Amino acid sequence: MTVEKLFPSGDWLVSDIVAGQYEKQRYSGYTKREAVAAFRDYVREQRAKIIREVRPRAE
Repeated sequence: MTVEKLFPSGDWLVSDIVAGQYEKQRYSGYTKREAVAAFRDYVREQRAKIIREVRPRAE
């Protein structure tokens, strides 16, 4: 995971490889800790979405 502070805006750019894809999110008005936590939540959602697509519910 990479966390960069963007200048002059002060936004945080958080990026990582998720399921073989480069993902990045920009957070404005967040502290560094909040931006990383929000990105981790985003990654969890993306992984859950992929799992739902791969393993459809048995009916």
